[in-house]
Amino acid sequence: MNSRLRARVGGKCVLIFLLCGRVCVYGQATQSANNSDLSQMSLEQLTKVEVSSVARKEQQLYKTPAAVYVITREDIRNSGVSSIPELFRIVPGMQVAQFYANEWAVSARGFNSTFADKMLVLIDGRSIYSEIYSGVFWGQNDLLLEDIERIEVIRGPGGTLWGANAVNGIINIITSKAKRTQEAEVIAEAGRIDREGAIRYGGQAGRQVQYRGYFKDLKRNQLVTDDGSPAHDAADEQTAGIRADWQANASDWITLHGNLFRGREDKPLTGYLLNGSEALLANKVSTSGGYALSRWEHRFEGSELAMQGSYTQEIHDELAGLGRERSLDFDLQHHLPVFWRNDINWGMGYRLTTDTIGGDPVPFSHAHHRDNLYSLFLEDDYSLVPDKLVVTGGFKLQHNSFSGYEIQPDVRLLWTPDTHHSAWAAASRAVRTPSVQDLDLKILQPMAPENSMPTEALVTGNPNFHSEVLRAYEAGYREQVGKNISLDFAGFVNTYSGLRDSVAETPFVVMSPTPTILVPIVYENGLGAHSRGMEAALSWTPVHNVLIKTSYSWANARLWVTDGLPSVQGDTWNNPTNTLSVRGNWALAHRWNLYSSLYAVSKLESASSTVTHPVKQYERLDMHVSYSVLKTLQFSAGGDNLLQDQHPEFDPNDGYSSRSQIPRSGFVKLVWSF
Repeated sequence: MNSRLRARVGGKCVLIFLLCGRVCVYGQATQSANNSDLSQMSLEQLTKVEVSSVARKEQQLYKTPAAVYVITREDIRNSGVSSIPELFRIVPGMQVAQFYANEWAVSARGFNSTFADKMLVLIDGRSIYSEIYSGVFWGQNDLLLEDIERIEVIRGPGGTLWGANAVNGIINIITSKAKRTQEAEVIAEAGRIDREGAIRYGGQAGRQVQYRGYFKDLKRNQLVTDDGSPAHDAADEQTAGIRADWQANASDWITLHGNLFRGREDKPLTGYLLNGSEALLANKVSTSGGYALSRWEHRFEGSELAMQGSYTQEIHDELAGLGRERSLDFDLQHHLPVFWRNDINWGMGYRLTTDTIGGDPVPFSHAHHRDNLYSLFLEDDYSLVPDKLVVTGGFKLQHNSFSGYEIQPDVRLLWTPDTHHSAWAAASRAVRTPSVQDLDLKILQPMAPENSMPTEALVTGNPNFHSEVLRAYEAGYREQVGKNISLDFAGFVNTYSGLRDSVAETPFVVMSPTPTILVPIVYENGLGAHSRGMEAALSWTPVHNVLIKTSYSWANARLWVTDGLPSVQGDTWNNPTNTLSVRGNWALAHRWNLYSSLYAVSKLESASSTVTHPVKQYERLDMHVSYSVLKTLQFSAGGDNLLQDQHPEFDPNDGYSSRSQIPRSGFVKLVWSF
């Protein structure tokens, strides 16, 4: 971390910890009078919370051979945020950057972008990764935050169980069962950036069926540009969802749920005038769609079987074209009975994705695409030393219509000498399979004029584009120090091959309708990369009503051209070398709660020579206070980005999108349960 950032962040950390000390003293004085803990579990119990995304079966957190972090219901409630991406700022090794009022770049361990194509995102095990755009539209995959049970974030590859595109990490957003949300709830929020109104109602039919339904209206006010003027990127969206859970008997559990959404947002684009200056083009975006999901779980004697099916449709309409994407997904998983020292988990799946793409002109060479994906996975946990040393080996075999067969193996080793220490190591291979954009893109992007002539880049996909490949080596260590401190360390070394780059060909002039210089740019698998890093997290409960969590990550990368062709721009590293997060949550007095968060990042590192707006280091301080009335009514208020008037967090750097800056803001919120 450079000296300037250390000095600036160090001062803020001193302030945070001085506040901690004052609250700790107060907490000790009022401990007998205040019976409301930060959560129902101690820190020692939290380390043994069960997670399901690492091995697609329930495991205790400290027994997982992977870098995994769990965002709990308590974390979500205390954070005061109104969007899912903002929650990931607390996760070590994650980069979260907002660049429009309704859009974020979210990834782990580097290669972040407007569509982070190496991060697989799931909601209840259903992928929301777009096959057209190679990434996630966070704005149109919104949920009611109060309905989320937990979010499991895995840094590092998970292709062996979850398949393609789980390269740098996996995010699995797990919603609560309906029996956890049986009351009615009204939510209202007003602030500088977000305005939200939502209502949810839960109930039951008989003794075996529970259900809930909700409606949410969210409006995001426009951010600002570098000179403080409006960024013209406001958005609004409406979401409605239902869920029903049926415990048919002691062995069978069935769930049905689905969502509908629609939204509108302003998303200004960068254009160029004949004098070479940049100009913003108005771009109205409309989105709509939804999904339906069903899941059946059956428990045999000593084993579990699960079957899940879902249908998703999403429409995204803007100046760049209209995309209608539909997917049908089936998944079967069987966790076999444990025999001798083996614990085997296997499954198979099928996914059909089709799309229809329009526009004037159409931004792809073909207006329709179809991808059939077949998959099979097998993983075995073998106990070398019972309850002490476990080796895990497995593979995922997939066949898709774009790149054919792909295999993703891994091997992991876990050592747990006792219930307070665990160490692990892993070696994995993961792939990002080609998307429709990689293979079939055909779009004009504005460039700075040459010789007073309009100039555009003709960016085209490559039908011979093949998968990007990662070979990853990881290790980690966890320790529970007494009852009040937990430590978690992870390190990684990654080697990438076949990364996407853009190769410029010989420019030419077209005369109609206006003489224009066209610069052909073609996608190639021409980049390689080597990255390494470490992540550390510490949780401390000095007294029962004080929780302090801090995390630090360091990452570095080197990219090179492997095909010998002149690369215009490829997958850029787009990751800060240093990231620091310090959070404190204190029950100040009876029914009062204070939350503070300091988030600091160093300069955003990029290996691209075309970056024109480098993102400098920044620190962000958020503080919120809440007051509960009889556990049914909660008021909260706070301020975000309190240290600066405004700051940028990300440069899209695609020659197409502009970027907005995040202003200082405040909010008030009301949650009423009855």
